[in-house]
Amino acid sequence: MSPEYPGAAAFIRRVTAMGVLVAIGHTNATSDQIRSATDAGARLSTHLGNGSHVQICRHPNYIWDQLAEDRLTASLIVDGHHLPAAVVKTFVRAKTPARCILVSDVVSLAGLPPGRHHLPSLGEIDLLENGRTAVVAQPQLLAGAILPITAGIANVLRFTDAGLASAVDMASTRPAALLGRTEPWLEIGKLADLALFHLPGADRSAAVGELAVVATVNSGRLVFGQLPQV
Repeated sequence: MSPEYPGAAAFIRRVTAMGVLVAIGHTNATSDQIRSATDAGARLSTHLGNGSHVQICRHPNYIWDQLAEDRLTASLIVDGHHLPAAVVKTFVRAKTPARCILVSDVVSLAGLPPGRHHLPSLGEIDLLENGRTAVVAQPQLLAGAILPITAGIANVLRFTDAGLASAVDMASTRPAALLGRTEPWLEIGKLADLALFHLPGADRSAAVGELAVVATVNSGRLVFGQLPQV
């Protein structure tokens, strides 16, 4: 939600008391309004740095305010198009991996070939060869992502100093914990929810390649791929 509207803080207090996680979304809030929203219980920044005005005040502005607020976890779209590499590196360093989660606003264009397409919500869209989506009427604006969160894990390694464990946590255990799911993730006798993947260069011995999911286990049942024989 955008906390610049009258009554926002009271609304946040009411819904958080009901167990709702409140995120500060596409907003034009002032520093005081963001602080009031956080004081009232807001805990997340919706894909920080995106859904923003094309031009904003140098400082203060709502990106700096959310970046500096330790009570807010920042969700980031790290597909290589929504945020430049230097911005991702800066955000992760400022927030620390412990206060960052990976998200993706994948749209229905995912998997389609490059070219001109149509989205009911945005109209004509150009899907470029490099994977960027652009609104034809306003080509400076993105029209969502076509890459999943797995691409974000690889890009975190490319763009930041964070290691593989931190990047994976940003895509899995940290968003789950934000939603109150803090049960043990690996324990004998528990049903497994696992994704097995291969990521060349994850140990920094070479350039980071593309992440390929090898197998997926949901509630202890293999639902995709094959588990390696050991």
